[in-house]
Amino acid sequence: MRFLFFLYFLILPILFFNGFFDPFEFPKLLLTYLFILLILPIFFWLRLKTSFKIQLALPDALILLFIVLVGLSTLSSKDPSLAVFGTYPRASQSLLFFLFTGTLFFLIKAIFKKKDQIRELLAFIVLGLAASALYGLFLYGKRVLETGDLLTRISSTESHPILFGVLMMAGLFVSLALFNKSKRLDKAVFGGITIVFLLGIIISFSRGVWIST
Repeated sequence: MRFLFFLYFLILPILFFNGFFDPFEFPKLLLTYLFILLILPIFFWLRLKTSFKIQLALPDALILLFIVLVGLSTLSSKDPSLAVFGTYPRASQSLLFFLFTGTLFFLIKAIFKKKDQIRELLAFIVLGLAASALYGLFLYGKRVLETGDLLTRISSTESHPILFGVLMMAGLFVSLALFNKSKRLDKAVFGGITIVFLLGIIISFSRGVWIST
């Protein structure tokens, strides 16, 4: 089952090229929802054969509390259908988003129990984001050669440069963590990927991402 997570996080950043703007997050969120719906029955079918427990730490309890509060605020709002179905104005602001991403969090917690397994998952996430970063650098170089505009903004496999910059920032921090924990060859690989993420942040020309980084 871990292989499915590796494959999912590896290919997700490089899917759905620009051009889907309304709402711009929807294609990847839809794929995430479908992935979770696929994993859930497999997870429970395998766990029915063996007893299992999910231990909740304080951060887990806070996430659960947050999901409950979002649910209550949605149900008590004047027009809860907006939040329930994610039509206002972005899919990431819906109750479904919090329920599915919360489920994904607890699935990862239940399946990836050892530090080495978590490190492997993070490595695949970083590799997927690095592929998106490299494609963005390629597009930037191509556009600069065509137009001569060094300030051209690139969105790579995302639909907006800000989204691209946010992903690069997230990948940067994870890559730095892996770089810090790696040895020799792996350290060189993650060091190079970290530089790629920094370049991706720069060519996004997103002031918010620059300041956050």
